[in-house]
Amino acid sequence: DLPFLLIDDEADNASINVRNEENSPTRINGQIRTLLNLFGRSSYLGYTATPFANIFINPDTVTDEFGADLFPRDFILAIDAPDTYLGPRSFFLDGERDLIRSIHDVDDLTGALPIRHPIDFEVKELPNSLVDALHVFVLTRAIRLARGEKKFDCSALVNASRFKGVHRQLNEKVTDVMKDIRNAVTTYGLFDDATAMMNSTMARLKSLFETEFADALECGWNTVKPFLLEASSEIDVLTVNSDKTAQKLDYSRDNFPNGRAVVVVGGMSLSRGLTLEGLTVSYYLRNSIAYDTLMQMGRWFGYRPGYDDICRVYMTDLCQDWYAHIAVALDELFDEFRSMESRKLTPREFGLRVRAHPDAMIVTARNKMRTAQRVPIQLNYYGSLLETTKLSADSGDHEANRNQLASWLSSLGEGVRKNEKSENGWLWHDVPSSEIVAFVSGFKAHPLEELDKLRPVCEYIKGKDALAKWDVFLVTRKPSKNTDEVPFTMGTMSVFPERRWMKGSEIASRSENNKCILLNGAKRRLGDAKQERAGLSLYMTPEKIDAAEENFLENHSAVTGNLYRRLRKEYGGNPLLIIHIVSATQKKTDKAPPPSEWINLVGFSISFPGDPVDAPNEPTVEYMVNRVWYKNFLARRDEETDEYDDDGEEEA
Repeated sequence: DLPFLLIDDEADNASINVRNEENSPTRINGQIRTLLNLFGRSSYLGYTATPFANIFINPDTVTDEFGADLFPRDFILAIDAPDTYLGPRSFFLDGERDLIRSIHDVDDLTGALPIRHPIDFEVKELPNSLVDALHVFVLTRAIRLARGEKKFDCSALVNASRFKGVHRQLNEKVTDVMKDIRNAVTTYGLFDDATAMMNSTMARLKSLFETEFADALECGWNTVKPFLLEASSEIDVLTVNSDKTAQKLDYSRDNFPNGRAVVVVGGMSLSRGLTLEGLTVSYYLRNSIAYDTLMQMGRWFGYRPGYDDICRVYMTDLCQDWYAHIAVALDELFDEFRSMESRKLTPREFGLRVRAHPDAMIVTARNKMRTAQRVPIQLNYYGSLLETTKLSADSGDHEANRNQLASWLSSLGEGVRKNEKSENGWLWHDVPSSEIVAFVSGFKAHPLEELDKLRPVCEYIKGKDALAKWDVFLVTRKPSKNTDEVPFTMGTMSVFPERRWMKGSEIASRSENNKCILLNGAKRRLGDAKQERAGLSLYMTPEKIDAAEENFLENHSAVTGNLYRRLRKEYGGNPLLIIHIVSATQKKTDKAPPPSEWINLVGFSISFPGDPVDAPNEPTVEYMVNRVWYKNFLARRDEETDEYDDDGEEEA
């Protein structure tokens, strides 16, 4: 009868059910769920740095014997790292630090230590890059001593094989290198440079210092040289793996009161839940293709207070590309977590996706993402129309959008009043794309629109020189006859809101938080196709536009926005941002008027010049999506198939 909390560390690992049979889950998964079901009130809380497998759990799996699977249905919180933490972005995306060194002397055929090697591989010699890394490790310890640090731990990592037999050989070779460094420093370290440089190891240390750490100390090599003897002494070389004879990684002050210096050789045992204190140098020569496995092997991620500038990671160029891709994918996923949290949505409602790798990599083990779908998304808006067809049901969002629009229009200055055929409103010409991005990125949208439309389109606009200048059109409806209708004031401009029949609806959710306002019923269109004509007269005469419309109608029942986008491209026109202010209108058969929250709502359409048939090839970004995302995706695709020709008061 007690409430029960179960905390699962590394929750993406053994807790995931990797079997197809729902009624016969893997042992740990089944036991966790059985334990949770013993209590009338129970909560499961998982922690992991790599939550890929967790979001791909089937949220609908429930069995009589084991209950619900461990999908994080209530919340996922991304814990922000402090500034002192070096994460994937610090190493692989930001240009502020130069911490990665490329390994170029390994080869699957001729290298001293190939990336791919058999279990009985004989290590005859170490690659020069690894020998360099070991010398750099001694230098980093000497630099910390020269900076005045006392009693600190200092570690190096060598993760170059998954075989225990190879670990033993690497340990022996690394030990030999460390002995050579210590002997050289003991013999030559106190000599003058001319004498010391006669020793190849001392010459190597000085050369590496000048290459790697010339700016680390004000006085340079002469400052660090006296500390090399202390830095190279008492460095232990340990093998950490699953072998029964493996050494224990101990940093306790009881056993090492002045701190410990250690080079750790190992493989999979170094990948999860293990902290290498004071890690400065990592030599990584592995080829796992799974995002989560690679990230967990990255023991170099962590806190490096006061010595982050001297940390170094050695890996191949291909591996660097892989980690950079994962860093981007993680950033995107954590942004989605934050967006979900800010919108007060749950993972059962929001749907999550992970950017897929275009080539060899997989997000997580295949048996951990059996329910994932691979969805290609081409970021190409050439000749297309993008609209905010779903609006947030949060009245606070509407107020924020109105305030943002008023401020933004004021920054553009006074628009040109248009009162022509199909052009009733205000027009701004040659607006910089930075202003368009500012407006779109600041718009408070329904979360599904924000994720799938607004964020990608901003990136698309920023990356296209052809979209540097824009036209902006603020629509106003002609006032109704024989009424005392009062316009809505937007800065110095008066707008009669467009009329729409609207209704509230839930999208893949039973939660009040995920409600949206749907516009124009099943057609899901915000604007009128003819509104895309706005601003075309800047590039061609009205007579030419009329003639193009007549020709189009010879083969079509109505003029669509495709025509205006083609003309805009043909005559060198700018892309067009159409801003709508929309209000619900009471239907005669309604028993009650629409809610006051549905008055003067801001939405927008973006018309990109061109014909999609002639669209240039754009890179396709593929995502692995979970079931919730895919269900929402199918719903959105079904909703947005109809072309809408507005008559001013379309019914829903």
